[in-house]
Amino acid sequence: SELSTTAGVDLELDLFMEVFETDDARHGVESFFQHGPGKATFRGS
Repeated sequence: SELSTTAGVDLELDLFMEVFETDDARHGVESFFQHGPGKATFRGS
């Protein structure tokens, strides 16, 4: 089914926030700032 632009943006925001609440997301961002891109080792959480 198709969503309106507003509904699509709302859904994208909800999913984006869900992803960035994970331990892996926090670890990846922290690693990026400390060591640069491509250095993080993810645990799958």
